[in-house]
Amino acid sequence: MHISFERIKPECGLVSVLATFAVCSCSASRTRPPEDIAGYRVTTAVTASTPMAMIPAEDSFTDSQISDAVYRRFKGDPGIEYHRIYVTTNDGVVQLNGKVTDLLSKERAARVAETVRSVRVVIDRIVLDIPKRNDRQIAQDVANAFLVDVAIDASNLHPSSNEGTVTLDGNVQSLQEKELAGRLAKRVAGVRAIENDIEVRHASLRSDPAIQGDVQARLGWDTAVDDDGIVASVGGGTVYLRGVVGTALERSRAYSDGFVAGARSVDTTGIRVDPSATLRDVRSLDAPRPSDADIAQAIKDAAIYDPRVKSFNIEPSVHDGRITLLGEVDNLEAKAAVESLARHTVGATEVRDEIRAR
Repeated sequence: MHISFERIKPECGLVSVLATFAVCSCSASRTRPPEDIAGYRVTTAVTASTPMAMIPAEDSFTDSQISDAVYRRFKGDPGIEYHRIYVTTNDGVVQLNGKVTDLLSKERAARVAETVRSVRVVIDRIVLDIPKRNDRQIAQDVANAFLVDVAIDASNLHPSSNEGTVTLDGNVQSLQEKELAGRLAKRVAGVRAIENDIEVRHASLRSDPAIQGDVQARLGWDTAVDDDGIVASVGGGTVYLRGVVGTALERSRAYSDGFVAGARSVDTTGIRVDPSATLRDVRSLDAPRPSDADIAQAIKDAAIYDPRVKSFNIEPSVHDGRITLLGEVDNLEAKAAVESLARHTVGATEVRDEIRAR
């Protein structure tokens, strides 16, 4: 195990240094000899110094390569406590384990893992390890998080807390600010749930810096866009995007992200599509959507690897990506677990849970 200390940029600006350790992201078979772990002749761990050449450009990954790729995606995401999450993969079914101390990490991890090439289903078994804190201090920390983030106007926001459930009241000028406020609150220690009651009051005229801040935030949190390669600027209400992306789909997503409140138009002529930019990219943005049969089989396979549901007979029915779950379980935890598997199955568009709990 490799141990390192790295300075990272936290989302709310309250913490500057995290002690991190890189977890060996080997494939799910833990009975394999040590020399075979992660598909290499020696035990490997994904760290900041791992050569990018170890992440292949092929369309299909092995289980160990999927684990490596998922961990790399976690490491590059500002909303995930990646050093607290263990990633294992079996037959394209990714299982996430570990304990995280904030809501954002748990909610974000599964969504990010789904974007990695060759991932079929994500089993989310991450546990929230949230300390008990004074409600007044929680509310104050949330308010402080708003104050230090320049992309949000904190003057009209009023957070409160009751037993760790934070209610956000007030008003902002865009949906992006409302979403950002929720994310910032989820990173505060002690927050167990969020009730985001912020009202969006669109201003008739927004300043260019306010529009630019929204665009940058939206690009940064879009899992389908590599925002490191895109620079946003605003002039007279027109959003100008420039940079390099790997696919036309990614440029299209960036174009959509540019339309925030106050934006008059979006100019993407400065974005160049260069396929070589995706050679070492682990995302599956341009992969074809799985067939209905593939989606159903993926859910069945995931149920085998998930100890909460493997003893039950689950029958998913899929039509145009819409999943209907049928079967019977003997506890509500198993019922919720099956629904979670379905929602985190790549290609799923809608989930209808008709599983009976005895």
